[in-house]
Amino acid sequence: MAITEKCAAETAINTLFPHYSMSVREMIQDMINELTEAIGDAEKHDSGNSAAGTRVRKVMQACKGLAQDVRVKVQGDKNSR
Repeated sequence: MAITEKCAAETAINTLFPHYSMSVREMIQDMINELTEAIGDAEKHDSGNSAAGTRVRKVMQACKGLAQDVRVKVQGDKNSR
């Protein structure tokens, strides 16, 4: 029964935190992809486009969340070994 409870808990965690089931490499690659896509908006912002700056801030906030997810995953992996 404990195995079933663990599987249900993992399913709940994976539903709430989709990055939790990804490898650390995949999580970091997601961050790299987000930042790469934001380069165009960063250039527009540097040219004076305020709306592009808003989009850059949005991407940076998402990356901040991804970075925290990586930290939690790495810490959890370390503690489980």
